[in-house]
Amino acid sequence: MKEVARDIRNAGLTAGIWTSPFIAHETASVWKEHPHWILRDKKGSSLWGYTYHKLDFTRAAVLL
Repeated sequence: MKEVARDIRNAGLTAGIWTSPFIAHETASVWKEHPHWILRDKKGSSLWGYTYHKLDFTRAAVLL
């Protein structure tokens, strides 16, 4: 990992790690095990769509 970060810096870029604790990908265990945790509109459709979906933080279990 150190070498990869060095190569990135040598290319004039900044190495970083992207995290997204507020969304779930359709292949993630949280999506498969808790589909009711996804934020949805009145028709039941995910409010974000594509393959990433926002978690519904109005549900206490999502925050645990």
